[in-house]
Amino acid sequence: MSVDGGEDGGPLIDAALTPTFDETGPLLIAFAWLTGLTVAAAVLFRRTATTPR
Repeated sequence: MSVDGGEDGGPLIDAALTPTFDETGPLLIAFAWLTGLTVAAAVLFRRTATTPR
């Protein structure tokens, strides 16, 4: 029994090698979340790392 589902490449290989990339929206949402979390972490770190005057 093969992991990829068959002799012709199966679903794992076929899903990885599709001719088009149709996940642009979710990818952009993921990048927006990553950017937002990075900015929030930088602001919080900067706020806690600075010495009070």
